[in-house]
Amino acid sequence: AFIGAFDAATRCGDAAAVADGVAAICADARDAGVAVGGVVGGDTPAEAEANILKHMRLGMRCIATPVLASDFALKGALFVAAPFHAAAAAFARES
Repeated sequence: AFIGAFDAATRCGDAAAVADGVAAICADARDAGVAVGGVVGGDTPAEAEANILKHMRLGMRCIATPVLASDFALKGALFVAAPFHAAAAAFARES
């Protein structure tokens, strides 16, 4: 299952309610053995890493960072993927 939290937040206008809903969906899915995913990021690499790690802890397993293909040439693939890899390493250390 894929959670479109950004779309939901822009439609309902209540980001806190959407965040709580995402957490509930992830917990229910984890308990049911269903993998959920979504696009997770942040305004800075550190914020993106923290958000990705938070969602991994919630049970999200299919995570994409919000990077457009055009960003790869500008920022470099390794740079834009660094927060994901850092969060994955932190999650692995916790497990």
